Amino acid sequence: MNKKLIITALCLSAMTPMMAQNITGKVMNTKGEPLAFANVVLLNRTDSAFVKGAVSGEDGSFAIDSSCNGRIIKVTSVGYKTVCKDCTGENVGIIKMEEDSKMLGEVVVKSSLPKTILKNGGMTTTVVGSVLEKAGTMENLLDRIPNVSAQNGSIKVFGRGEPVIYINGRQMRDKSELDRLHSDNIKSVEVITNPGARYAASTKAVIRITTKKIQGEGFGFDASTTGEYDEEKNFGGYSQLNMSYRKNGLELGAYAFGAKQYQPNNQDLQQKTYLDKTWNQKSVNRQVTIVEAMNFRLDASYQL
Repeated sequence: MNKKLIITALCLSAMTPMMAQNITGKVMNTKGEPLAFANVVLLNRTDSAFVKGAVSGEDGSFAIDSSCNGRIIKVTSVGYKTVCKDCTGENVGIIKMEEDSKMLGEVVVKSSLPKTILKNGGMTTTVVGSVLEKAGTMENLLDRIPNVSAQNGSIKVFGRGEPVIYINGRQMRDKSELDRLHSDNIKSVEVITNPGARYAASTKAVIRITTKKIQGEGFGFDASTTGEYDEEKNFGGYSQLNMSYRKNGLELGAYAFGAKQYQPNNQDLQQKTYLDKTWNQKSVNRQVTIVEAMNFRLDASYQL
C-alpha cells in the first residue's frame, strides 16, 4: 500500500511541472469588453524572435503552450495599440488594449475593422473594405491576420509551423509571388489549422489568399530595383520585372528576377609576430559572391 502511495505521489509531482507550461490570460478593451481574435505571441527578449502564439477566444481568454523563461508577450489587434509586457508567470492576468485613435480617425471613417469568422475548421478574415487594405505589403497584412505571424520573410501559423499558401486556388511555388501582391488588392485570407483529406498528409496548416477580381483587360507590367554598395566597394542588388496579360477572365503572369550580392566568408587570415614579449595581429576578411542568379517564371490563372 505504501509503495502505491509513493508511486502515485511521484507521478503527481512529475505531472505538476508539465501541467504548468501554459501561459494564460485575457484580452479586453478599456471598456472591460473581451477582445476576440487578438494575436498573443511569445517573443525572445534578445532578438524578438517568434517562439509561440495563440489567438484570444470569444471571451478574450488565451493559452500559450509554453513557459515564460524571461520572454516578452506581445498582443496585437487591428484598431488597437500594440501591447508588450514582461512574461513573469503562468497567469498574466487581464491585458487591456487601448483604441488606436490615429488609425481609427484616419481610416475607419471610410472603412471598417476586419471581420473574422470561424468556418470549416479555419478562420476567414475579410480584408476588402476594412483597415487591413492599408496594411501595405503582404507580410504586413499577414502579420495582422489572427493566428499568423509574419516577420523577416518567415510566415508561421500558431502551433502549426510554416503553412502551405494558395493564391486564388493555386498553390504558391515561390515566395516572390507574395511580393507581387498588395493589401489593397486582397479580398480575404483564410487560415486553416486542421487541413482535411484534400491536402497532402504532410500539410500542417494552409493559408488561402483570395484577391479582388482585376478590372480591365490587356497587358500590364511593373518593375522594382534595389542596390547596395559596401565599404569594400562591392556593388550588389536585385531587379524584378512583373508582367501580366488579362483577357476574358484568363490571366497570364510572368516575372524575371536577377540578383547579385556579396557577403563575408567569415574566414580570418591571422599573422602573429612575437618581439620582446609583445605581438601584433593582422586580420584579413575576404568578400565572396554568394548570390548571382537569374530566374524566369510563367503562371496562368482563371478568375470568374
